[in-house]
Amino acid sequence: MLFLIKKTNTFLIIFILFLSYTGLAQQNEGDLQIKTSAKIDAVVAQKKQFNKNLKSIKGYKIQLFYGSEKSAYKIKDEF
Repeated sequence: MLFLIKKTNTFLIIFILFLSYTGLAQQNEGDLQIKTSAKIDAVVAQKKQFNKNLKSIKGYKIQLFYGSEKSAYKIKDEF
């Protein structure tokens, strides 16, 4: 019985050490490099310019329907 307790304690200690090691392994810092093309940057710039030109209205939107486009137009016309 004493052997079983020692074996269990040894396993528990190894398990705790393993968990602490994996926790430390995730704390390493590294470099992040994001590579994009000039086309993507141009599209993002166009979208930003487009959004600046949008006129917004203060108020609320109500969603009448969720489903196919054809059914959505039908619900919109009925509303």
